[in-house]
Amino acid sequence: MVSRNIYLQLVFRIVLIVLTVIVSTYLYFKGNYVGCGIGILILIGQTTALINYVNQTNRKIAYFFDAIKNEDFTLRFPEKLSVKSLEELNHSLNMLNSMIQDIHLKKQAQEQYYQEILRQADIGIFTINPKGHILFANPTVQDLLNYRPLNHIKQLNQVDTELYGLFKNLKPFENKIYQLGNERGKRDLSIKCTPLTIEEQELLLVVVHDIHRELDEKETDSWVKLIRVLTHEIMNTITPITSISESILRYFKKGGSLTEPNEFNKDQIKNTAKGLEVIKDQGSDLMSFVQSYRTFLSVPNRIRN
Repeated sequence: MVSRNIYLQLVFRIVLIVLTVIVSTYLYFKGNYVGCGIGILILIGQTTALINYVNQTNRKIAYFFDAIKNEDFTLRFPEKLSVKSLEELNHSLNMLNSMIQDIHLKKQAQEQYYQEILRQADIGIFTINPKGHILFANPTVQDLLNYRPLNHIKQLNQVDTELYGLFKNLKPFENKIYQLGNERGKRDLSIKCTPLTIEEQELLLVVVHDIHRELDEKETDSWVKLIRVLTHEIMNTITPITSISESILRYFKKGGSLTEPNEFNKDQIKNTAKGLEVIKDQGSDLMSFVQSYRTFLSVPNRIRN
């Protein structure tokens, strides 16, 4: 509707200009120079009015887009004018301005929502541009790296020179594990990065996660499995020792009293000697088994302590 009214206004003004030119030309050839001069003055006025009308419309549209570009949504055009086409144009621009403002507010609310999620995340997240500037860093990554506020990766040189070198040479899709030690203890950091392109700018999205707890859990699981193996092997060795010992004990003790030496027969003495040999062999195997694990296994300091 707006473009149609503007189009009709332009056609109407151009038609008037053409008619004025025709009348002025006719008066000129008829020798009515006064009328011709008046027609030329009217023609000049009509042309000026047409130019002003077009410029007025262009200026409004230019002001509107400049305001949108600068995120200025306070611009309002008057909607009560004598020219119907301009009135409708102003009304449409105001409506479009309100729609863009609503979209902008929703976008800001969404950005705040996502930023709050990133701030509350248990993993560290930050972005780095090619010059090493950190454009965003959530509180978790600042706690993990023990430095705040993080604005440039050069600041990590004050935390750990090797850590700074790692981030300085970090490439897209690289995965690194780094142990960072400070007054709070040691942290095993898992570092992963992904390339991003935002507004034609190449960035690196870096995710930092403390896997110390996961490593402790895996290490604990490994030691539990080892203890189960040791327990199984030791029980397999001790069981026959216990059984043979009970059998031999029955030779030397009956009821609540000890057996007299003259009561032993040759078979009992022979069985006792064989049983003691078996106990000796089983004990030797057990000692060799334990010694093997002591030789090939290195017990971590944290377990020793």
